[in-house]
Amino acid sequence: MTHRLMSPSATLISTMVALLALVCLTLSGWLLYDWFNAHERAIVWDLFSPWLALRRMLLDGVNPYDLTVVYETQLANYGRVARPDEDQRAFSYPMSIVAVMGPLAVLPLPLAQALWLLALEVSVLLFLFVAPRAVGWHPPLWLWALTLLCSCALYQNIWAFILGQISIVIALCIALAWWGLHYEHWILAGICMALATIKPQMTFLIVPGMLLWALWHRHLRVVASFGISLALLLVLPLAWVPDWPLHWLTRLQRYADYTFFAPPVQLFTGTSWGSWILSSILVLWPIGVWWRMRQLLPAGRSYVPAWGGDFPMRDWLFSWLIAVTAMTAPRTSQANQLFLLLPLFFCFAQLSGRSGRIAVAAVEIGLVIVVWLVAAFLLPATNHPEYTLWEHQWISPILPVGVTAALVILSLWRLWPRRGTTT
Repeated sequence: MTHRLMSPSATLISTMVALLALVCLTLSGWLLYDWFNAHERAIVWDLFSPWLALRRMLLDGVNPYDLTVVYETQLANYGRVARPDEDQRAFSYPMSIVAVMGPLAVLPLPLAQALWLLALEVSVLLFLFVAPRAVGWHPPLWLWALTLLCSCALYQNIWAFILGQISIVIALCIALAWWGLHYEHWILAGICMALATIKPQMTFLIVPGMLLWALWHRHLRVVASFGISLALLLVLPLAWVPDWPLHWLTRLQRYADYTFFAPPVQLFTGTSWGSWILSSILVLWPIGVWWRMRQLLPAGRSYVPAWGGDFPMRDWLFSWLIAVTAMTAPRTSQANQLFLLLPLFFCFAQLSGRSGRIAVAAVEIGLVIVVWLVAAFLLPATNHPEYTLWEHQWISPILPVGVTAALVILSLWRLWPRRGTTT
């Protein structure tokens, strides 16, 4: 594997950018803490529930899934007990989340919120640094800067940050795992895959897919590090709540009762049976791609290369698993879509030359503009009672459908050449 050597000027620029980012992050962290400390009732919604539940567990010995914790969370958010048709604001994560949010739970809320948002800022920057390299995309500096700007300006990612969504950290874990597999950092890949399971609706396809790839190629250190890390994540919380898996499964059943987020396949088809048919097609599509790859193999070859050749099958498959997850996962929203930039960057990597770079820039700018136009002209005011529902119906399908369509077109373009061309 070859590594690009940076020129002295590029090294100096990179160092200056890193120092500037460090100064900006330090300043933003101080400003965030100062603001939260002056507004003690200010709540970062998706942080508060796990913060309070884990705080009651670690400091008071209370079961984080207990109804008393739920009522306390509702009083802090609504000033009253939530109605049955409202978001119950209940702690619904597996207890493995203590590995990520446990240290924050022992801190006062203003400090915990400031540190969490600062951690999300760092996670976004690290994601945008690692993700292109993980999928083999090496844009020039101006295009990477544009990618950074457009990614941070994307409607879905802004809301993920405002809500304090842990999906940002999970997206970073997926990117690091992919990067670790690409550059043969096997132990790091396994650990990050285990951490990504904290939010199962984002990783129920990509993590098993990565594990199967590692097993197929006999990278046992990936499997071992994943197994040990996952075991620690699941077993250590038993010291506080010995039967936490049962409480978590019960909470998941209740969570499904008050969340209305239908997956994009159902929004796209409008019916349950239609979504099952479309989901089946999405699941079976890689088999057709694999079969076509075998047809294109040179004589004497009996396997499809996982990387290299005319079509990077492994990275396309990982991209497809993420896209299908976003299309089919129940009870998920547009705030969980940062990880979709991984397959999008993979598609960008297949475009070369000056025209390819211009096309990438046009797609990035166009995506930001289109989503914000939809939000501005089709959504009601944010204080409207049906704002979240309309937001999910109009915004949530845009990126999953677009990325999935791009991967389908890419597979057809690379594996089914037009008549008169050679393979």
